[in-house]
Amino acid sequence: MLAHVVEPIASADSNQQAVTGRQFLLVRCLPARHSRRAPAPGHDVTAAAPGYSGTPLARKLGIAPAAEVMVIGAPHEYPQWLAPLPASVSFSGRASEKTTIVHLFLTERSELARHLERLRGSLNPDVPIWVSWPKKASKVATTITEDVIREVALPLGYVDVKVCAVSDVWSGLKLVVRKELRKR
Repeated sequence: MLAHVVEPIASADSNQQAVTGRQFLLVRCLPARHSRRAPAPGHDVTAAAPGYSGTPLARKLGIAPAAEVMVIGAPHEYPQWLAPLPASVSFSGRASEKTTIVHLFLTERSELARHLERLRGSLNPDVPIWVSWPKKASKVATTITEDVIREVALPLGYVDVKVCAVSDVWSGLKLVVRKELRKR
């Protein structure tokens, strides 16, 4: 097992402290034998995406060039989490015929049910919906869990196909309409 060197990078912003109630120090952990080397070209260790993959959030969510993303309830840090964005991506708070992906940030089961029912009838059935909820470890009050999302979504014709870490506070579950129900 390799020893690791921990190098302070910067203090986390006050927004994270307000959400979690804790103060954090952002650090870089490198194997001791590589601690003096610079990161590989194009690899920014300070901006790694949450989770294990290191994949940028926009790619995890499937945000493609020229996508129109409908977003509800996103934290104000959301644009920074998505960087770098593909070209010509636009955002909206309303569903339209141009919407290509939806991302909901919710804490209440009743909100989840209301949004999913409304979107089921108004979106093209090929549009995926990401539902994000606070992780248990975040200590943010919520009535939503991964299981609750399934309980609400499955009877509406959705199926979950992917889960990911959106941030240190938020998880995400990708919902799509079942294939046999997509024909319009």
